[in-house]
Amino acid sequence: MTAISMVQCLFKSVCPAMRRHFGLTAVVRGRMDRREHQIGSKPVEEGVEGEKYFETIDLKSSGSTFPTMETMKQVFHGIPFDETPICYVKCSKNNVKISITDCYGAKLMYTSCGLEGFKNCKKKTEVAGQATGIAAGMKALRRGIKSVRMIVSGLGPGRMSSVRELGPRPRKKRRI
Repeated sequence: MTAISMVQCLFKSVCPAMRRHFGLTAVVRGRMDRREHQIGSKPVEEGVEGEKYFETIDLKSSGSTFPTMETMKQVFHGIPFDETPICYVKCSKNNVKISITDCYGAKLMYTSCGLEGFKNCKKKTEVAGQATGIAAGMKALRRGIKSVRMIVSGLGPGRMSSVRELGPRPRKKRRI
């Protein structure tokens, strides 16, 4: 056998899958398939509804929102204003945290969007802030707290909805 015939014999005996051809058509074809797949697929939605929603308030139409000197002398539900528990609402870009302390700073309760079952990007939403406000209000009522001083900090999406839900509850619906 000559050297050329031995090379041809070896070439034929190699598995066809192991043979490699030089060329770019397969690479280009793979890129085109990927582009067609991307064009046909739906865009990926990140987040949920209400994530980038900010509500502004008009302080002139809302009346008195800040305590005055007369407020310091008033009594709310039998408790002087100075001894009323303090509710801290911290609204960050990604979360709403609500904690209630007594007038001296000892923590009575704490809740946040993550503790209420909202995870990842859902913590940013106004709905999560609202649910956290409702949960904080219910926990405070169970502890016998009926009025609080509010300290709101931050500019997150759940800011106003959480404060709104900490407000007074409507009366029970009348049964006939």
